Amino acid sequence: MANVSFTDDQFRDLLGALSSRHSTPPPVPCKTGSFALCTARYDGTRDTSLVEAFIATIVTYKNIENVTDSNAIEGLTLLLTGEASVWWLGVKSDVTTWSEAISLIRNTFAPKKPAYKIYEEIVTVKQSAPRETELFVARKRALMAELPKPHLLTSQCLDLLYASLHVVIRDRIPRDTVTTFDEFLRKARQIDEVLAERTHNKDVGSHPGKRVRCNFCRAFGHVEEKCRKKEANTQKPQTSTNNLVQYKPVPTTKITCYGCGEPGVVRSKCAKCNAGTKIGSVEVGFYALDPSLCEITRLRPTVDIQIGGVKGRAHLDTGAKLSVASYSLYSLLERKGTKFITETATITLADGLRRRQLIKRCSVPVVMGGRTVPTNFIVLPESHDNRTLLGVDFIQDANIVLNLPQLLYHFLDKPGVKFNLINEVDETNSVAALDQTAEARTSDTAISKLIKMTALEPMLSPINTTPSSECTSPHRLRSVVEIAQFSLNTG
Repeated sequence: MANVSFTDDQFRDLLGALSSRHSTPPPVPCKTGSFALCTARYDGTRDTSLVEAFIATIVTYKNIENVTDSNAIEGLTLLLTGEASVWWLGVKSDVTTWSEAISLIRNTFAPKKPAYKIYEEIVTVKQSAPRETELFVARKRALMAELPKPHLLTSQCLDLLYASLHVVIRDRIPRDTVTTFDEFLRKARQIDEVLAERTHNKDVGSHPGKRVRCNFCRAFGHVEEKCRKKEANTQKPQTSTNNLVQYKPVPTTKITCYGCGEPGVVRSKCAKCNAGTKIGSVEVGFYALDPSLCEITRLRPTVDIQIGGVKGRAHLDTGAKLSVASYSLYSLLERKGTKFITETATITLADGLRRRQLIKRCSVPVVMGGRTVPTNFIVLPESHDNRTLLGVDFIQDANIVLNLPQLLYHFLDKPGVKFNLINEVDETNSVAALDQTAEARTSDTAISKLIKMTALEPMLSPINTTPSSECTSPHRLRSVVEIAQFSLNTG
């Protein structure tokens, strides 16, 4: 091999070429991505803000992951769901470029609104509460960004924003104190924090004037969840039905009168029990069964109601098919111009007697427990001493659930809200008071009659001298009233 000689310059150039060849790395092939790991989804909801947020997300993801246009168009099938997915399957074959796909999504699900519609939405949609002001402002600015060019100035945008802000925010941040959105948002955040803290303190604050009361035992000092009576009641051992021997009842055909025990007859056809009983015309009101056994009778549940703006009370009667208006309620409704329909009906009262008579009926709204229930009332014009009864029709229409042992009721859709039942007024003391009043009136009437009997007739002519009023008799009665009282006491 022949020797090759280089000059210093040639050798230096050779070394430089070799070093530059090894220092330059080979080109790295560009890696293309896809939408397989993208979490953005769109279901076809026609909301401009949602559409723009979805488009911004997928465009940014495409640029970062180096997704080609063809892969991006194919990958849209993974990102669109629901109505949007069905729509994309129909138009996918006509889309050739990425920009065309974006424009098609925007024009289909978020078409550009005319300017007057955008202005109307900015001004008419008001802030309902002085909270979440920053989110409210963001939505308004998104609408302002949709306005056609030239865009509004910052001062003009703030003027439009203040037209829809809550009065509390406008009062605490006057318009002339802010010039930019950043300045307004900084003050709005401070107000939101103060209002949120005030609301929290108000919620957790104590209520010293309100006593805690149990809804189960109606005692004060604890709630229903900590009631010992309820716990003991729920923990009572239940008798197992597995150990009970089932006995078949022995059929019997023996019929006896439950009044006197006479065999072969029932009480209504018993000659002994019905001897001397003559059934005639009976005037029965709504208290058809009103025994005087005060030791065993129970007072009926009563509720506060309001009809025609007038407050009153009525009985809840599960034995009445229809609601019955008392005579006083009938008179009140008649004065207020309520229209009544007169018809003939068969009435069966608590004593079992049936009779046909004229009744009147009407439909009026009844307010009870904060609810208004349209109710049909019937009126018996012949009964003047009856009561207002809310029957089964009212109880079912109002969805009322009764708890008579605890004197409570609630509505079916709100079982946690309890209302108190009111016992009717015991009329025993009232009857005694009426008897005493009647006796007093009888005594006053007797005294008045005796005074008239002992009164002197008027003089026909005056006498010459008026006799002295002094009397020497020690048994003289000083007045006619004393005479009357003396006669009553000695008679």
